[in-house]
Amino acid sequence: MSKRSEIDMICGTLEYGVASIGGFCIGSTYIIDHQVLSGLGYCFSASAPPLLTQAAISALDRFEEQPVIFEELRCISKKLDAKMHQFSMFELAGDPLSPVKHLYLKEQFDRDTEMSLISQIVGACVENNLAVVNAEYLVDREFPKCPRSSIRITSNRLLTDDDIEFVFNTLESVSKKVLS
Repeated sequence: MSKRSEIDMICGTLEYGVASIGGFCIGSTYIIDHQVLSGLGYCFSASAPPLLTQAAISALDRFEEQPVIFEELRCISKKLDAKMHQFSMFELAGDPLSPVKHLYLKEQFDRDTEMSLISQIVGACVENNLAVVNAEYLVDREFPKCPRSSIRITSNRLLTDDDIEFVFNTLESVSKKVLS
């Protein structure tokens, strides 16, 4: 395990957790001073939209009032993780406690073929009333070696066992049709 002094910066975002914008960076004074000076004209020159600011504040207030929701989300995320490991056409990536998971095709294809197959699976899932998305990357800009195409699944603390079964069955049947 790393010592805290070995970590240059820790960043967090409000995107997934509260469906808003903004976030934070923490680190040594040297790193944070660099961030403030370098980002002054970009980060600190415009305020967040009032609607998204209020959404973030309301969500943070709710987190303080009902901390049990985090345990509920962890429980559902573990259940979803256990079920997703049963896919025949996908392999699952992501920590069991994380509400965000990625499904990769077990059989590897070239990048364009894989992107096309994932898009077809996502489209068929949407047609079958399952809202999933393919993870998008700026292939030649964002990463020196861009990750493989994947389907991003996000769990919710209110998912029932029936919901998890529906997700599994829909993805399993759609993927078999597309890949056969």
